[in-house]
Amino acid sequence: MSHNWIMLETAQAKELAVAEAADLLVGIDSSYCPLYYDLRRTSRRAQWRGGSIKANPVLPRLVFITASYPDLTAVAAIRGVESIIRNPYGVPEVVPGWQMELFKVEIEKRRQWCLKMAAKGIKEAKRPPKFKSFAEVQAFLAKSGEVADAETGEIGPLDISVAA
Repeated sequence: MSHNWIMLETAQAKELAVAEAADLLVGIDSSYCPLYYDLRRTSRRAQWRGGSIKANPVLPRLVFITASYPDLTAVAAIRGVESIIRNPYGVPEVVPGWQMELFKVEIEKRRQWCLKMAAKGIKEAKRPPKFKSFAEVQAFLAKSGEVADAETGEIGPLDISVAA
């Protein structure tokens, strides 16, 4: 079941506190604060050096909530919420549920990759490649078994049965 999501703008570094407080409100089904993980080196003593993983928000100062019947005044009264993102007509901006699900899947893939790299002890990931043409993008994606649609730009799996 896919619900629509409302975006909240929070104070700086208050994303997780707002997400937890929003979950406690009556009428709020769930909240979502996308996080990514960064490997940090710590050295408290000269004898011991190690690393830790720090969680950072992907979209700073934004939290998403889904609600059947949201009480917007109660949501706006949460400590740390600066505003509810609204469209030009004054109505809260709504993110469709299907679009949010795709966003969550992509964030989860990136999160798993970062945790895998942190477990291997890799300190810095390679920089993302820069492309000069669409042909370079297609060649890069072909190496991983994916293809980019020339008309829409969507990336999907390489399907050999369609070409035959």
